[in-house]
Amino acid sequence: MVPQSRTSHSRIALVVSLYELQILDNNLFLWELSRNVGFGGSMRRFFLLVLVLLVVVTAAWLGYRYANRRAFLAIGPLPPPPSGQVTFAGSTPEHSFHLEEGNVLARIVFETTAPSNSHVQVRDVMLPPNAKSKLAALPGPALVEVYSGDGTMALGEKAVKSDRLTAGNMRSVPAGQVLAFDNQGALPLVLRLYVFEAK
Repeated sequence: MVPQSRTSHSRIALVVSLYELQILDNNLFLWELSRNVGFGGSMRRFFLLVLVLLVVVTAAWLGYRYANRRAFLAIGPLPPPPSGQVTFAGSTPEHSFHLEEGNVLARIVFETTAPSNSHVQVRDVMLPPNAKSKLAALPGPALVEVYSGDGTMALGEKAVKSDRLTAGNMRSVPAGQVLAFDNQGALPLVLRLYVFEAK
């Protein structure tokens, strides 16, 4: 049998060692808690928050710059034109428009000799908007086809009666008559004339 003093001493030693173990366990728990929640965890959260804020601010700044972008503006007077005659690159088109009497732009698109000693000519005519124009007498009867625009056409310089012209219409006109046009629209009146001339 173990003496009483030795047993109480062992009990005291056991209680002390259990107490120390509990303190050590509590310290370990507090150390784990401080490691997860304390200074180290809060710094990670702080840096994560700063990184998120930096991304949001950068995206907002880029969106603002994109929404308020401006084109390059050249402010100030233009340089003077070059001295001397200006030459254009390339050659003049084969069937280009030229200004005729009566405020008319005209061009010959096609012409050829036809059977029975006759001559066929296809012309394009462009009349200015909101203006009256005259086309010189044609050398033969013709068909007038309206490409675009809106206006009226009268035969002769002092004609009372006029025909309405709209896109897609065709009219026949006799030879030797001056054609008077009144373009009442905001766009040019464009016509194609098929002229048949006997030789």
